[in-house]
Amino acid sequence: MIKTKFFMLGIITAFGVLFLELLVFTVFNLKTDLSYTYAISLNLIIIFSVFLEESVKIIILFQILKKIISNRSERKHIFLSALIAGLGFSATEIFFNFFNSQINSYFSWSDVFGLLTVHTTTFAILGYILAKKTDPSLPKLALFFPVVFSFHLFYNSLIIYQWSSIFYFLFIILSFLLILAFFWDLRRHLKEQSLPKSEIGL
Repeated sequence: MIKTKFFMLGIITAFGVLFLELLVFTVFNLKTDLSYTYAISLNLIIIFSVFLEESVKIIILFQILKKIISNRSERKHIFLSALIAGLGFSATEIFFNFFNSQINSYFSWSDVFGLLTVHTTTFAILGYILAKKTDPSLPKLALFFPVVFSFHLFYNSLIIYQWSSIFYFLFIILSFLLILAFFWDLRRHLKEQSLPKSEIGL
């Protein structure tokens, strides 16, 4: 039940981002052709979209997970909850791309793995930070915005400038290893907390 709840959180977050993007594009009369994802260069619309996505992730993730953070006995679930939310966000964006006629002809299975990787990893980074902080706050979490923003923008540059496939797969593998490192570190930290102080010092 908990897993489903956070998967749905990721889906709702993705819909929220899409709504805000369409709202801003309409208000400022910007081009709303979603094929900008496959443009020939990074442009302001792409950079703004990444900025908006990562901003919304930080705000929503903090507002939801702070309830878990307030209960110390549940802190071990923060990272996994964020990871599941990332899967929901990724699944939503992949779904829209598959059924969008403007993008479908460009979309491939490597793009599926790419979107799954970039969104799950950015959620994982934020979840890891929230799990490690003893007194997390939204401003403190926002300090890590440049990290997730740069990570996401780097992925977009791999797609737009068609870097060698070696770099693309290295990006996916290293992202997966990063998530495993987060998980291992949190698991080790929890084990140390459960041990008596005399045993930790040995």
